[in-house]
Amino acid sequence: MITQGLEPQSPTLMENIKNMDFKGLIDNFKSMHINWMEVGMFGAIGLLSGFLFKKYFQMFLVCTILGVGLIAGLDHFGMININWNNVHGIVGHAPAQNVDTIFHSMLAWMKMNITLVTSFGVGFFAGFKVG
Repeated sequence: MITQGLEPQSPTLMENIKNMDFKGLIDNFKSMHINWMEVGMFGAIGLLSGFLFKKYFQMFLVCTILGVGLIAGLDHFGMININWNNVHGIVGHAPAQNVDTIFHSMLAWMKMNITLVTSFGVGFFAGFKVG
């Protein structure tokens, strides 16, 4: 039987893990085109964040609530004026009309950067367990 155009497929990542094929695993990781510097950086930031989160959560929560309350009070009494257009320009996206739009934009960013989100999550969990 003659087969035209059919090339042998390389084993998938899960097949290489099941078979303990380390050379195949290395080839799979090389073909993914991942920026390992960013992955390592986000993992380290996640590790530090998880550690600090566990150690200083109560102090962080109190400072955040007091800071937001102070800024809201100063804005309410007209002592400071926040230019929200500038804030949105610095953050890099236009103001969302509702919470649903913000959630969808965050979810889209997470899907686009799944390797960075995963490395941060693993680092955060490890830092939380260490702390």
